[in-house]
Amino acid sequence: MIERLSVHDVAVPLRRPFRTAAGVLTTRRTILVGLGVGDVVGWGEAAPYSGAAIGDADAAWEALTARRPERVPIARAAWSEAEADLAARVVGRSLRAEIGADPGPVVASLAVGLEDPVADVDAAVALGYTAVKLKIAPGSDLEVVSAIRRRHPGLAVGVDANGAYRPGRLEPPSALAEYVAYLEQPYPPGCEEAAAMLRRRGFRVALDESVTSPTTARRLLEGGWADLLVVKPGRLGWDGALDVARAAADAGVGIRASGLVETGIGRAFVAALGALPHAGISDVACADHLLAVDPVRPACRLVDGRIEVADGPGIGVEPFLDDVEVIRSVEVAVR
Repeated sequence: MIERLSVHDVAVPLRRPFRTAAGVLTTRRTILVGLGVGDVVGWGEAAPYSGAAIGDADAAWEALTARRPERVPIARAAWSEAEADLAARVVGRSLRAEIGADPGPVVASLAVGLEDPVADVDAAVALGYTAVKLKIAPGSDLEVVSAIRRRHPGLAVGVDANGAYRPGRLEPPSALAEYVAYLEQPYPPGCEEAAAMLRRRGFRVALDESVTSPTTARRLLEGGWADLLVVKPGRLGWDGALDVARAAADAGVGIRASGLVETGIGRAFVAALGALPHAGISDVACADHLLAVDPVRPACRLVDGRIEVADGPGIGVEPFLDDVEVIRSVEVAVR
């Protein structure tokens, strides 16, 4: 039984604008929710994202403070994360151990936007990343990716179009396939069969925006339309993310754990999923390599291209809001 509810609406500037085919992000507004029992608190994060029908920050705030998270997808996702974190903390186990994920650090991969990708990849490599996911769009694809591969031939590179191409009308360049480990969401949701046809041109296809629920994920798996499913706890909720991850494992399909440009709270759930045995190189990165500051403790550390997944209890990190703008907060007893 939940005894206390904490909700914090915070705004964190990004280190540099993060541009994708769906829009540009300069400040991250996100909602952190804590569920408490006794002196133990579990945390989750509701992170709205442009172009994704998952709810905005104000709607998430209203749903969470009213204790009706089911009204807004990202609020429901954050609540389920907080419940999972709380349950693991109560028994003194890490979230990673609770789901049977591998011990030890995971390979990190930093998402790189469209704003200045060559310079941003140079910076990522200087930080110690050995893998990146590049956002691409028509007119900013083959030339950019090939230039980056020439500069960093040992770097693992995936690309994400966020549905920017169109089957038969605006296609990703075939030559791109030789440079990338995977092509994520080439076409909008609803074009999955066409996306699967890109395999004939040498692409390994990952689907992200098409994975809106465990039900849609199973449809994709049954159709054999993806080589990888992108699993986002911030969209699916922790329970939904685990459901999709297990369905993919049963189907012999790999996953890529990913987030929504979250703080270290949301990123901790991504890291735990990314430690599952059938997870490929996932979008596991230190949040403060995209955000100006990551409002959690302890701080994330990147060592030899890998990030240590917290040993817990729970997700192993706590909010630390002294250095960020707190728009509003509420802490109430739940009866």
